[in-house]
Amino acid sequence: MDIQITQFLESQGFMDYLERCIMSEDSSNNLLDKLQDATGRGQNPTTIFPSQSVEPEIITVAEPDVGDAVNLCHSEPGSRHCYKQFPSTVRTEEQEEKRRSILALASGAHSGRQNPSSPMLANGDSKAESLSSMERAAERELMVLDIKVKLQVTS
Repeated sequence: MDIQITQFLESQGFMDYLERCIMSEDSSNNLLDKLQDATGRGQNPTTIFPSQSVEPEIITVAEPDVGDAVNLCHSEPGSRHCYKQFPSTVRTEEQEEKRRSILALASGAHSGRQNPSSPMLANGDSKAESLSSMERAAERELMVLDIKVKLQVTS
């Protein structure tokens, strides 16, 4: 069991995860980090939460059988917004084209097709050739997820 834990902690995936979490600009928004910082400084832990005077915005996703596409009520604070799906960020036509091309490349890599600009093929990576099919599938899945996250952050 200890060998498996050691292998996991030394794996590149875990190191990438740590690097993303530690180096992320969003780490300041992590409530657990804020709670640990507050208790470490001897502050009241409830100070990390937003003030009670601010009304929260409630967003719900409609059930699949609901007929209305969008039901918005903006009349009062704390009103509910009901969408069939979460609203997406408004993108320019250029941003949308870039997003679609990246997703097309990612889904091509995900389905097993690799284009010549793929880092694995461009570098002639011998490590990539030695990976099992499950490991290659996991690598492709990670690439797709990374691209999706980057698209969400940049848009």
